[in-house]
Amino acid sequence: MSLGPCIPDLVSSGKLRPDRAEALQRAYDERLRDYSRDMAPAAAEAAATADALKYLEADTLHRARHKLLQARVQQDWMGELRAKAGEDGVLPIAAAVNRLARVDKQVDALRGRYFATLDKLLADHRRNVVGVLRNKGDLETIGRALFGEQVDDVNAREMADSIAQVIELARQRFNQAGGHIGKLEGYGLPQSHDARLVRGATYESWRAHLSIERVKVMDLETGGEATGLRRETLLREIYETIRSEGAAKGTPGQRFAGALANRRADPRVLHFADFDDWMAYQGDFGGGDNIYDILTGHLFSMARDTVLMERLGPNPGATVRWLQDSIADSVQLRGTQQEVDTINRAKGKLQRLFDELTGESKIPENRRLALGFSILRSQQVAAKLGSAVLSALPDFATLMHTQKFNGVPAIKAVAQYAKLWNPLDDGDRRLAVRLGLITEDWIGMTSSAHRYLGEELQGEVARRMADFVIRAQGLSRHTRNGQWATGMNFIATLTHNATHGWANLHPKLREQMRKYGITEADWDAYRTTAPREERGADWIVPLDMEDSRAGERFMEFVLTETDHAIVVPDVRTRAAMNSWLKPGTWPGEIARSSVLFKGFPLAILSLHGRRMIEQSSLPGKLGYAVPLGLSMVALGALSAQLKTVAAGKDPQPMTGDGSAKFWGRAVVQSGGLGLFGDLLFNSENSYGGGLTGTLAGPLLGQTLPNVADATAGNALRAAGVGEGDPEFSKDLWNTLEKEMPGRNLWFARQSWERLIADQVDELVDPDVAKARRRMIKRAQKEGTDYYWKPGDLAPKRAPDFENAAEGDIPGG
Repeated sequence: MSLGPCIPDLVSSGKLRPDRAEALQRAYDERLRDYSRDMAPAAAEAAATADALKYLEADTLHRARHKLLQARVQQDWMGELRAKAGEDGVLPIAAAVNRLARVDKQVDALRGRYFATLDKLLADHRRNVVGVLRNKGDLETIGRALFGEQVDDVNAREMADSIAQVIELARQRFNQAGGHIGKLEGYGLPQSHDARLVRGATYESWRAHLSIERVKVMDLETGGEATGLRRETLLREIYETIRSEGAAKGTPGQRFAGALANRRADPRVLHFADFDDWMAYQGDFGGGDNIYDILTGHLFSMARDTVLMERLGPNPGATVRWLQDSIADSVQLRGTQQEVDTINRAKGKLQRLFDELTGESKIPENRRLALGFSILRSQQVAAKLGSAVLSALPDFATLMHTQKFNGVPAIKAVAQYAKLWNPLDDGDRRLAVRLGLITEDWIGMTSSAHRYLGEELQGEVARRMADFVIRAQGLSRHTRNGQWATGMNFIATLTHNATHGWANLHPKLREQMRKYGITEADWDAYRTTAPREERGADWIVPLDMEDSRAGERFMEFVLTETDHAIVVPDVRTRAAMNSWLKPGTWPGEIARSSVLFKGFPLAILSLHGRRMIEQSSLPGKLGYAVPLGLSMVALGALSAQLKTVAAGKDPQPMTGDGSAKFWGRAVVQSGGLGLFGDLLFNSENSYGGGLTGTLAGPLLGQTLPNVADATAGNALRAAGVGEGDPEFSKDLWNTLEKEMPGRNLWFARQSWERLIADQVDELVDPDVAKARRRMIKRAQKEGTDYYWKPGDLAPKRAPDFENAAEGDIPGG
């Protein structure tokens, strides 16, 4: 019996929903057309019916599994919230927010698992200081091996095997969480599709591309290769899906409401004939043929989607909406009037976190506007953060305080940090990756300037400029080495304590592990895990635990504490900023520019401020805040002195009558706001902006006004409007000099200013001598003097470090 005539009856009788009937009818019709070319009508109808019924059966089972997984996840959430609320209490929004925020580091823990076996790939092929991939030719050899081509390089074959195993692991873990990505032999490499490039081609030109002409189209509904009309139908659908970025398959109002599990389970797969075809397609329609970025991007996004499904079900968005409604209903039934009045704000917290985790908050409304402002902000990083590494010393205060707070020996982390700087031996760096301590800048998923920029969308040239400045001064390596040293010290401490039972652990360490869901049973399982011998020492690696989820809980603990040690904006900070700084809008981009360089201190408040508040008593809060604050101020003072010396001046006096302003600067410097510290001495910061300009940010408060004054301002003065005479050459040069990328790299700053900038000043500024006298008086006002005076081609003496204690001003 043919299925076709039966489908309307199944719908009318209520046995089949209209949407599923439409999919079933399409599957039947496509197969009937294909079979009718080679079979008699009755046989074609029978074969098409059999295939369509198999599709219906598989689809039914898949939907049932989704419902079961979704129900289990929601039951787990409700159980935890009710346990915290008590029998008649209101479901606590704070507990829901805390649990959702943990997803961020759970994603990082799974990413660490995926990259742990690819340490050689990362070591050999990550970007260098100018942003160029290392050994790109070797990557192509690995790519050919992945596509099954015969290659002579044994290392390339071994690396290809490792990559294939990780891709398969990611597929299996995704499917366990609710996905259904089919396994394909000889899969090769993931594909990247650039919707803008595909949109710029007609279907006919896309279809005529040689790689598409030869591509296999796998039909996962039947498990075989699509041919004939079915192949053409699927290719058309693939093209429309890519060019519309999914809109071709979406329902208006439901674009992001569908199950995440289905987004990677498109019932067709492009399977390129060989590596050359894959490269050709990626070059023309994928936005680049960079194997490294495509592979790392695939594993990063697979980890994110997998963890979202594991924690929120196959349809994470539906679970978030269910949570919001459940909490709102609880508040309406049992809450106070104040709680009822603020319920929408509470629901908004969950939504903002979820949007940040999924990346929805980073999608610009106007891509060109967002890209333009991002390029300008990257230029600001390149021009003005060349000495930022000198401001990073307070990181050691947060590093050691975090270790102590967790009951972990702090001094060993500092020793490990020093070892990681060894340029002749990358063994410890590769070990950090094998332990699962993944850092995004080493992989290349974010720019090295991300800690200060927080940008996702960046122009390539601007990104490379900013990255070069951050890498060249040592800041990216400092951040990465601090993160790795912290994580390695935590795992070393866990290994050392494996001889102790749960009750005998340091109380702080035990209490902290409890907060991450690590139980006594988990600890016993960790203790019995076989150790590895790495770099002459035994390591019990959490990712080696038989219970993989327990191992990832340990890694979540380690990675979260690493963020406290070397502060980077956590998911709460990012969500708060991105929720009101919407990219691609004029208000959002202006606001993003005004808070440029201020995200780091906000992260300190978010991470350590929240941890201080969480302490149960006033002595506990003070016991957390005071030692951390004092150590940060002490290191902030050292940062301020190093920046002063890098500027060609003697250290400032730290005692005596003039020391109060210095210590005020040290307090501000300790939190990463060095520009505001300058204002304690002068009406302008080191980039020429006053308090208003500093609050507005370097781009809006300094750069744009300087450009406007040097151009339009001088033009108006030349026309007789306004006060003063036009000084085109002087103002244009001063503006250009302040905005030149790399101009204030700490190790080259004085050479640039004295040997080049000062010489140009003498050509364009008739009052240069007066300006230099003002600079010297400004330094003396700060209690110091220049050891390399403005206008001198060489320093006349060494810095007077004793001035820090004595406060004597040479020549003052």
